[in-house]
Amino acid sequence: MRTGFSLFDKIFTIYYNKGLECARDGNIGMAVENLTKSLSYNSHSIDALNFIGLCYYRLGKLKNAECFWIKSIDIDSSTNRARGYLDDLKKDLEVVESVYSTVMNYIDMKQYKKAFELFEKNIYSRFNQSVNVLNFFGILNLLSGKNGQAIKIWKDVIAIDVMNREALNYLAYVKEDRLSELKYRIRNLASFMSKG
Repeated sequence: MRTGFSLFDKIFTIYYNKGLECARDGNIGMAVENLTKSLSYNSHSIDALNFIGLCYYRLGKLKNAECFWIKSIDIDSSTNRARGYLDDLKKDLEVVESVYSTVMNYIDMKQYKKAFELFEKNIYSRFNQSVNVLNFFGILNLLSGKNGQAIKIWKDVIAIDVMNREALNYLAYVKEDRLSELKYRIRNLASFMSKG
């Protein structure tokens, strides 16, 4: 019979609590790092698996979220909240995958306004608290000539995930008055992404 916590249990708890604290402080990326460390000390923690899935969902990394929720259900499928998360995620992925393909086609044809409108209506309207969606929507705003809106969106990303590298890089370009260089890089990136 076990008495008290093992060293692994204590280390798991430390990293799990750090993950919770980071998420509360708006540092989702760091929350994921700490939760990942916690799982190396207790890979069967349903709470940690579900929470890291929620963090990945918030970051817009839907496939990563799905992976952790599936692991959680494999451990305990009876009363696991991950079942509901996966049901919602399945619907989300259907929408995202079909629309994203069309958006990328519009970008490839340099029809940025159409890409912007389709993305705004079908993805941004549903996932406007998702970091990846917001970063991409910022790019679409910039390509559509809405520089101020792009900047606002990237600042919104920083409010969700204070250390988000993409948004910080985009905002650094703006701060350094290198907006035309950023637009050029983004056009090349969008062109590359649509061909890949």
